Amino acid sequence: MNASELSDLDIFYGELTVNRASVYARLPRPADDAGLRLTGKVTGPRCFNTRTLPTTSHFCDLGAGPTLLSRALVIDPSYWSADVPSIYDLVIDLRRGAKILATARREIGFKALGVRNHAFVLQGKHWVLRGVCASSVKDLLPREWHAASAVFVTDEMDARLAEASQRGTMAVVELRGAADEIIDRLRILAMFPAAIMAVIHGHLPRQFAIKGVAPNLLLAQPLDPIREFMLQPWAHAIWAEWSDAGAIAKLQTTTNLPVVAVRRLQSPLPIDQARAACDKLQRDLAEIGQFAGYVA
Repeated sequence: MNASELSDLDIFYGELTVNRASVYARLPRPADDAGLRLTGKVTGPRCFNTRTLPTTSHFCDLGAGPTLLSRALVIDPSYWSADVPSIYDLVIDLRRGAKILATARREIGFKALGVRNHAFVLQGKHWVLRGVCASSVKDLLPREWHAASAVFVTDEMDARLAEASQRGTMAVVELRGAADEIIDRLRILAMFPAAIMAVIHGHLPRQFAIKGVAPNLLLAQPLDPIREFMLQPWAHAIWAEWSDAGAIAKLQTTTNLPVVAVRRLQSPLPIDQARAACDKLQRDLAEIGQFAGYVA
């Protein structure tokens, strides 16, 4: 067995406070699970623009259950943010007894991001998503998005997500394809500390549970301009293209979920001009209402 056989390994955090973070390693339990357990360590934080004093926490096996599951407690965690993109490094060993069968390495960033009453909440405070699509700009690197205080919106999972994680640039990724493909990509996307949300341009089962794949990601459901909109149980937010302003306005009264308004640029612009288009979109929609996010 080798590290590639840990492709189904999920790394996520549960409890997250200023005092501690609970980090979990989870793997589907094989039929022959005698003596199997997950061990390893969490080391960090590290940050490219700040000196840190890393500490190490160790994973403890949580015993019998539907999956192999281990937990590490990180004391006084440093949150991942635009100013201080703190990253923790994980080494996970799959053991049978004392023998290591496979080893995987992962990264994680702690982000206190959630939803509440039509809005996103970041570290307990109201937060408005202002994003710029990669196709809308002439610039190529997430560091330009960071300088412009913009969320990096892309439909590619490439090395730019790794740079976004290092630089403190939040990322939203648009996913397309069949359900199995999307679920596989969600698991990969969860490996990047920068990733905050996936927009699902495809089919997921109504009872799909993101907690079983990538618990720390938010999922956005696109507003379908052709078919009657049916909100899916898995959705945390709605991704609404500008093409139907009336439908966007209706969402304000028919759902409590955050609505992200999207008006893509017709041709690429410098990043600062593309970022300014988010503010213009907000002004243009002001008569309809205030939304949880604006994307150009």
